[in-house]
Amino acid sequence: MGVSAATEKFLRSHLNTQSPAPLLHLRRKWRYNSLAIPVLHRLVDGFAVAKESEALMAQHVATEQLTITDWVKGLAAIPGRDFTLENVQDYIIRHSARPETLDKYCYFSKGNYTRNLIFKNEVFECMTICWEIGQASRIHNHRDQNCWMSAPIGRLKVQNFRVDDRDSARGTCRIIPTEIYEMDATHPAYVNPLEPVHQVLNLAEFRQRAVSIHIYSKPFDTCEVYLREKGTYGDVPLHYTSEYGKLNPAEKLL
Repeated sequence: MGVSAATEKFLRSHLNTQSPAPLLHLRRKWRYNSLAIPVLHRLVDGFAVAKESEALMAQHVATEQLTITDWVKGLAAIPGRDFTLENVQDYIIRHSARPETLDKYCYFSKGNYTRNLIFKNEVFECMTICWEIGQASRIHNHRDQNCWMSAPIGRLKVQNFRVDDRDSARGTCRIIPTEIYEMDATHPAYVNPLEPVHQVLNLAEFRQRAVSIHIYSKPFDTCEVYLREKGTYGDVPLHYTSEYGKLNPAEKLL
């Protein structure tokens, strides 16, 4: 998948590299991806580049806490042409949603995590995803759309994957786990367009429910899901558990 020149510049600045470098990266587990770069390396002209570990320290940015209504208004005020990976990431680093204002958009179910629409226009949609202890998403991607995530309540693990040997005619591929990082209220993240396949998990060891906020640009109603054990992938439809604070009539929460 290609990325824009602006996104390429943004990723390079976070990766702290201007030219191809020798193979520097060893697979590592980082507790937090505080600069919100889920993938710490990429291939450039056949070489892997990586950010130095000391540069992965927490980003010290003053965060303004807003109600979810005002937080979404701030997002909606970003013009469509400026709704870029870097601009939205800067916004969610500098502004956070106050957890107590999310109650209207929090529905939990023991059967599966829930998707609760907060706002949607032609540029982006914003929703909460509510996770009971031990729940996880399927391994998926976002149809070449940008995605930003934060977890104002609880914490979540994100596992990235690399896709190899894709055969679109047969719907087969191999997926290989790559980076792991954690996301919480002070460590938002975005899906790196260079490695967009991932899984989100509320591990049993975290011992608490979690609520994450997701921004997708542009909105989409299907995604690609990967079955690692079978080596296959395919489209699945997406739906909302609730919309604008109201539970969908067809939903049966457990």
